[in-house]
Amino acid sequence: MNREMKVLSGFVLGAIAGGAAGLLLAPASGKRTRKKLKRESQRMVNEAKNTLADVANEAAVKVNEGLEDFSVKGRDSITKLREKISN
Repeated sequence: MNREMKVLSGFVLGAIAGGAAGLLLAPASGKRTRKKLKRESQRMVNEAKNTLADVANEAAVKVNEGLEDFSVKGRDSITKLREKISN
């Protein structure tokens, strides 16, 4: 998951830097540039929220899978222990 967060962080920072640079270097009036910057930043925030939600969902699925696996292994261990005790 650490790798995924690094990739996500790099993507978000790159998008922000690229969008800001493109808007600030474009030939337009200050008012128009501010409107574009506001609109673009809101789009990037929404995109980042969606990406973070996807990562959180994937993490939840992996945690649930891990808990399921842990539960199954725990039940197996208890069954084996009971068999050894009863013999």
